[in-house]
Amino acid sequence: TPAAALASTTGSDGLLKFPADAYNTDSSSGKIKTDYVTHDSYIQAPALSFDSMACVILRFQERFRLCCTYSGADLYVEVSNDSTNWTQYEVASPYALINEQSSADSSYTLVEINISKVAANQSKVWVRWHISGLSHYYWMFDDVEFIEGPKNDVNFAYYFPQFSGADYWYRMLPMKQTTPVTMWKS
Repeated sequence: TPAAALASTTGSDGLLKFPADAYNTDSSSGKIKTDYVTHDSYIQAPALSFDSMACVILRFQERFRLCCTYSGADLYVEVSNDSTNWTQYEVASPYALINEQSSADSSYTLVEINISKVAANQSKVWVRWHISGLSHYYWMFDDVEFIEGPKNDVNFAYYFPQFSGADYWYRMLPMKQTTPVTMWKS
């Protein structure tokens, strides 16, 4: 049974799809071939300019179903600022299993990738969606956007929870670093 179209925000105007099953189906019988081939395919956007963006976030909606993985098999977004050297960003599970899927229905998963390391302040940037080492099912994506990220991306490196307004910090010490304390003698 063919997969339902990705129910992306603008899904009614089309989407991009790697239909792996279609490439491994006998056209006369409609059955999956036993001598199937694995994908090593990509869809690439034309050169883009981000010369005035200090932080570039790639955002898109996707749904996939994977099968028959091999070492190095996965779904990637690849980014380059010279069209020769590519930086890979994994967009499926790092441990894709047989029949793995991002969603059992037609909904989507929103993917956001900070590609600033390669794309920020660059006049020519190439982006491609790469399926590698997989043979069955599909990968669909739509509503691709490149947005300017925050000028100061703040992340918590360390935090202190405070409980019930008490004036103390919650702490944990490994048992090996503690010293036994005698509370009373019997």
